[in-house]
Amino acid sequence: MKITFLNTSKEVHVYIKRNIHYSIKTEDVSKIVPSYAVKFEGFLEKNVLENAARFGVFCHNQGKYAFVIGNKFSIFELLKATKPRIAQELIKHIVNFDKEHRYNVSYNTKVLHLSDMRPLVMGVINITKDSFYPPSRVDEKDILFRVEEFIKEGADIIDIGAQSTRPGAEEITSEEEVYKLLEPLKKIRKEFKNVWISIDTYFSNTARVCLEEGADIINDISGGVFDDDMLKTIAIYNCPYIIGHSSSYKPNQWPHTDFEYEDITLEIINHFKSQETKLLELGYNLFNGIILDPCIGFAKKPMHNLEILNQIEAFRSLDRPILIGTSRKSFIGIVIKEFLQKESMPGPEQRLIGSLGSIAQSITKNACHIVRTHDVAATKEFIALLDAVRNYHYA
Repeated sequence: MKITFLNTSKEVHVYIKRNIHYSIKTEDVSKIVPSYAVKFEGFLEKNVLENAARFGVFCHNQGKYAFVIGNKFSIFELLKATKPRIAQELIKHIVNFDKEHRYNVSYNTKVLHLSDMRPLVMGVINITKDSFYPPSRVDEKDILFRVEEFIKEGADIIDIGAQSTRPGAEEITSEEEVYKLLEPLKKIRKEFKNVWISIDTYFSNTARVCLEEGADIINDISGGVFDDDMLKTIAIYNCPYIIGHSSSYKPNQWPHTDFEYEDITLEIINHFKSQETKLLELGYNLFNGIILDPCIGFAKKPMHNLEILNQIEAFRSLDRPILIGTSRKSFIGIVIKEFLQKESMPGPEQRLIGSLGSIAQSITKNACHIVRTHDVAATKEFIALLDAVRNYHYA
């Protein structure tokens, strides 16, 4: 039986199989059941075990984890009967997983409509000389042409970056980043008043300057980890904020770091919850303004990327818009080389088809509300066909 993740809290996450059976998994039995319950060897506390059979739910301990498996109705009834401390939280997250997600994000007199029905497309523009995919690099003199081209192709958001985040890239300072971004941003904002502009940065100073000049979204691959003042800045401006996950190591350290995660999905979920909590405690209150990006390919091995994409629906339980960015990344080349037994790994310019294939499951599982891509036209066409097939109803 194939089971995938659905998270509920830092301590507890839930698996689901096709909306038929859920398995609640926890690292601490006391989080699931009352502390006064009598323990029963090999299973959860005795009161849960005794109730479980009546509700058609299976309970089991395995190592440091405990599991409760059953259909949604049975688990709901069991949780209500045992009244565990986090029963309501568990129920809330399961409901979040199952419901249709719609988000309206308002900022700078514009509204961004996000939903499970069809993901929006974010076009990538790099004002750098060392981005891993050369065609994404744009000189300042050509930037308005590229933005106009993306808009005609159907881009909903333009994501601009001046700091390469490819593994091993040399870091530039915030001052250098602002210098590269400022004039292009001003030109774009003046020429295209209604387009959504996202700034790809993990520096709070860059975020502040760009927000003052009309940027709409801050896209931070670290989710506030690389700059202690980033979350404070976001809370002050109450702007849409993309919380990314890329560990505590910056891109220039990634090639020299052996990344290991006991559970990559849970690691990312805990990071999202932690950074969101910090942001809310700072007074952030933009409705639906937090967007989650697991950052495929950042501080992760190929197997981690595949695991995240396989379990992508887990993030639905957090009830936040989800961004997926796999465009032309190296893990795609690695997978293609291994699975098709090619002599060499396809370079970035040969990874378009793989890029489109890598987002398919996220879209069909309603776990992708924004696709970040270097190839707007191709991505729009792929999404349109995928959407037509999955929503077709035979008369």
